Amino acid sequence: MKNEAFLNNTIQFCIVEDDPVFRDQFALMLEKFGSVRQIASYREAIHYLRTHRPDMLFIDLELDGVKDGPKIVEQASSQDIHCVVVSGHDDEDLIKECIDKGAKDYFVKSDVNTTLKDIIAKYKRLYRKPTNSEFLYTNHPQFKQNLEFLLGNAKTEFPILLSGPTGSGKTFFAKQLHMKSELKGPFVQVNCSAIPKELFESEMFGHEKGAFSGAVSKYSGKIAEANGGTLYLDELDSMPLEQQAKLLKVIEEKEFSAVGSNKVQKSNFRLICSAQKDLKKMIEEGRFREDLYYRISLIETRIPTLAERNCDIVPLLKNMLNGPRRFYFTSDFREYIEAYPWNGNLRELQIFASNIIMIGESKLTERLANSILNRNKQSESLLNEAHFGLVEKVGFNEFMKMMEKEVLSHFHEKNNSNLTKTGANLKLPWTTVKRKWEQYESKA
Repeated sequence: MKNEAFLNNTIQFCIVEDDPVFRDQFALMLEKFGSVRQIASYREAIHYLRTHRPDMLFIDLELDGVKDGPKIVEQASSQDIHCVVVSGHDDEDLIKECIDKGAKDYFVKSDVNTTLKDIIAKYKRLYRKPTNSEFLYTNHPQFKQNLEFLLGNAKTEFPILLSGPTGSGKTFFAKQLHMKSELKGPFVQVNCSAIPKELFESEMFGHEKGAFSGAVSKYSGKIAEANGGTLYLDELDSMPLEQQAKLLKVIEEKEFSAVGSNKVQKSNFRLICSAQKDLKKMIEEGRFREDLYYRISLIETRIPTLAERNCDIVPLLKNMLNGPRRFYFTSDFREYIEAYPWNGNLRELQIFASNIIMIGESKLTERLANSILNRNKQSESLLNEAHFGLVEKVGFNEFMKMMEKEVLSHFHEKNNSNLTKTGANLKLPWTTVKRKWEQYESKA
């Protein structure tokens, strides 16, 4: 993906130019920004584009006396490659033809020294990855105040409790707090609902080799792993009372022993927890320890539902759609998405954005939004034309991975992250579900 290029500060360039002197000089200039592939002919360019997808393609309009540039532009643009026309002279009609076929910019060879930096800067603006600060942005008055207070305490050692519905972004905010804390240790996430009761102590405190059946090697555990960093306990409200008592002791003393060992270990970690349910109500019902609640909630922030802060829906969606294409939000589209309930919150909005990109429409209307958000009710077919178009674009294997992730995410959310229930729904062992989910989380 293009955004990955900027995370690594490199761009993959390709120059299609039949003048070897200009091509070599131009390549030297581009090497300051990334890697460069040089191509001298139309035939070689078409062959290269069948198997490669550079980030930026610079195309001379005339190759070996034949004006084949527009054909290459058309081929590259169909692959969503950022094309820039390179002209030996200003041929307005030919340049217009290239722009119509998908070229993003052009320059005259004599102006390369003065225009190249501007062209690359424009490309970076188009394809840049949205910054974390943009996703932390909100227009909601109360949430804005809470967010400022929360981030203002990122560098303190106070334990933080994030509450809110599924998909509201609790894990995202926890990771931002860790990044802003400047702690040198890792961010260690524990999905409390995904740990079977019999494996809780082993997973959290670690175990010695041979401590129990299946302990074929020593395991340090999540508490030890979080030393010097952040321990994030996700969905803490799903933890049984017995496990809560064991956790409380570790939080208070920062000491523990691995299963099968009498050796006391220490771990100095910053604690962040999240919960979907109202912990105070759970305390009244005898399902959550009051002493544990006060130990984890010195700073507590509730993340509102997306429907509660519907003033943020349009700005958030625009960030999610940030890229080379531009989208026009009609007034009926804006009204529709701001009134829509978004029961899946940010997660559902992200899926909605992905569907918009797959469909390829630039003008976003109420009808389009309704067809995407209600497609399962409207169609008896498992797949629609957008899905088949995506298969052609990314290939069968990548499409199947995307479908697997979406199915897994659906049941993971439906079962409140309970891997045993998710495995039962999918007719898979919970260990298989755990492995697959951890693979996707590691790539998030």
